Amino acid sequence: MAQTARARGKESSWSYYVAYLRAKFGLPVLLVAVCKNRPTASWAAGPFECRVGTWTTQSTRPFVLGPDNVPEITDESVVAREPAMATFSAVVHSESENAAAILGMPARGMRSFDKATAKYWCEWLEVGLEDTPARETWRELEKMVATYFPGREPSSRRRTWRARPKARPSPS
Repeated sequence: MAQTARARGKESSWSYYVAYLRAKFGLPVLLVAVCKNRPTASWAAGPFECRVGTWTTQSTRPFVLGPDNVPEITDESVVAREPAMATFSAVVHSESENAAAILGMPARGMRSFDKATAKYWCEWLEVGLEDTPARETWRELEKMVATYFPGREPSSRRRTWRARPKARPSPS
């Protein structure tokens, strides 16, 4: 999910996540914060330090994807070549005045993908947009992708369908 605003205690959570993953798997960790506005992106860049006096024990500096370093993708061919960048662009710029045009690019570009790839990026985008007006715009645009795959329903309806309890046969 995207980081939409400053969140109290997030600095400690992020530091914990990084330390835990490093200790558990023994691999380098990159913490990525996806931010939809400049003030949140500026805050999320940190550094967030755990210190005693002048001694810093741990410093967490997330890699921030925000409006200043993620371009607005408005070229359909870029979606086909770089679906991850197009998806991040749509999430990061979902609060901009160009949001509808930016969301239209993945919808058109994803029609060139195979079914599994299109489904993956459609769902990624829907989750990243959270409960925003841009998500409602995306749900309408997603129908362009859905019509390319006969029988495919937009992800919001699939989730609703999956959430319904299975009908049990009535006792005879």
